[in-house]
Amino acid sequence: MRTGRGILLAALVSWDTAWKAVAIRRALKNGHRAWVPVLALVNSAGLLPMLFLALTRPPIE
Repeated sequence: MRTGRGILLAALVSWDTAWKAVAIRRALKNGHRAWVPVLALVNSAGLLPMLFLALTRPPIE
């Protein structure tokens, strides 16, 4: 049963890391430098980076 938990933990860490990378990239690109340490340090299972990305998405043309 421990293996299942390990796989779940690895999947969650991968999910969070991927969203963090995308959000940090956008924050740096758009000059939102104050967000970078927050996005990097807060472990939120991807929720904080997804919120940041949703709030800073470019307008639809």
